[in-house]
Amino acid sequence: MKTTMMNTMHRAIKTVALPLVFCTLAAPATLQARPGGGPESRPDTPALMAGLDLTDKQIELLKEKRFEQRKTMINLRSQQDSLQADLAELASTNKPDLREIDRLAAKIGDLHGQMTAERIKGIVFLRSILSKEQQNLLDARRLVFGMKGERSTPGQRK
Repeated sequence: MKTTMMNTMHRAIKTVALPLVFCTLAAPATLQARPGGGPESRPDTPALMAGLDLTDKQIELLKEKRFEQRKTMINLRSQQDSLQADLAELASTNKPDLREIDRLAAKIGDLHGQMTAERIKGIVFLRSILSKEQQNLLDARRLVFGMKGERSTPGQRK
């Protein structure tokens, strides 16, 4: 009888404790993940750019553009994070103002759109300073490395 009771207890602990441990460990990891973040998601990662034989002038232009774009993106992300905190605070009140929630959500969407536009402008700028041969090589490499946001399999997500 004791063995059966112990087995039941162990199963109950595993059923409750394992998901709890997983959630505890997974939550901090997901909080650090940002859409479009990380150097691997940039269209000008070293692996993608290697072998393009960029000139010194092209490298300098890319550095300047990257620093400029980085400052813009930090500012936009900061604004978005602040609005998301305001939205969470507003949503947690006893009687949230739905119009204000709509207004904040729209602002967050606008900022997201601005960040997307900045990323696309960076790609357009990169292509504008490349020769035709470099553009063709970059395009061929994108087929190998894939582009951020593209899915390898067609169809809807489930």
